[in-house]
Amino acid sequence: MFFILLAIILIVVLSGLAWWNGWNAETLKPLYGMIACGAILLGVLLPVAGYTEPIVINETQLVSITDGKTIYVQYDANKGYGYCVEANSRFSIANKDYRILGISESDAPVRIEENDSCTTAILVFCKIKPKRNFWTFALAGTKYEHVFYIPTGTIEY
Repeated sequence: MFFILLAIILIVVLSGLAWWNGWNAETLKPLYGMIACGAILLGVLLPVAGYTEPIVINETQLVSITDGKTIYVQYDANKGYGYCVEANSRFSIANKDYRILGISESDAPVRIEENDSCTTAILVFCKIKPKRNFWTFALAGTKYEHVFYIPTGTIEY
């Protein structure tokens, strides 16, 4: 709605300038159409009102990648993050397997929250929806994010 009102104001101002300068109104009709179509698309798609609080989709508890020094996350130069999780063994219920998995910045933005009071390392996958209100429908604004909550000093660069 905001962009549509902005387009109406812009079209009225351009019409006034065209009348004032003696321009032919027929030549400006394609421009008016492009402004109106662009405003409708932007008004329907863009999240003008901001975003809601993140919604947790999945939480994964992390285990240390290395023996000895506790390292929960490994960062590489290609904006990739490696982490280790505990998985059930295929051979025995009593035994545990460990899988090293990875995520990349190209999948979704990654944020690392290091905290001294943190005791367990967790990877949270969040969905962030755009706020919809009178001014926008925000149909194209959903974002996803990975957040590592880890104790301070447990990331390896």
